[in-house]
Amino acid sequence: MADNNEPDDVLRQHIAAMGEPLGRVYNALFNEVSIVHVTWRLYRQLYAQSAARVDLLNDTAGYFFATLQGILVDHVVLHIGRLTDRETVAGRDNLTIQRLPLLAPDVIRVDIGTLVANALTACEPVRLWRNRRLAHADLDVALFDATLPGLSRSDIETMLASLRAVMNRLAGHYWQTETRYEIAITPFGDADSLVFYLVKGLRVEKERQQRLEEGKALPEDLQSEELP
Repeated sequence: MADNNEPDDVLRQHIAAMGEPLGRVYNALFNEVSIVHVTWRLYRQLYAQSAARVDLLNDTAGYFFATLQGILVDHVVLHIGRLTDRETVAGRDNLTIQRLPLLAPDVIRVDIGTLVANALTACEPVRLWRNRRLAHADLDVALFDATLPGLSRSDIETMLASLRAVMNRLAGHYWQTETRYEIAITPFGDADSLVFYLVKGLRVEKERQQRLEEGKALPEDLQSEELP
């Protein structure tokens, strides 16, 4: 099975191998797990690569990148919370890994159930953050700084690994392979592309400032930049 085909082709492949409704649910979860890994990879490219890279972000647009850092983490937290929700909330059915044990074939149902239980345990802290700080404004948290479990990068890595384990147990059963969600690449440029141009832009600006200070300005050094 190739996961880089057109979405409709991949859906048909999943349903052909797994049948309904497992194939359809797996396909939707596959897409969601892929998206959250792409988002986390963008976060890591910006903020977990090196101290020098963080300095670069601060030197170019510190407030913006600090805000973006929080947004990316919140997005990942919300996404993991959705993926580990109960099957039904307030009378509405949810897309969640908790649907998989009942849909999995008998031969791997126990394995899937165990892996889902492990994922729910690993992701419990993120669900508390989602429920009490992001999706809802818990009064004790808002007014009295009530303690929530800490969330480190390592914690989130563990949570994502637990989701991969569930999905790859199914993939291993049907296709004897697994998906490397953790190295997912964005199709139209990622954070490394942005950092590349930040480095170039900062270098050019420093060279311009030096020429101005030395009285050796070029004509283009005196032109104002118009933002698109």
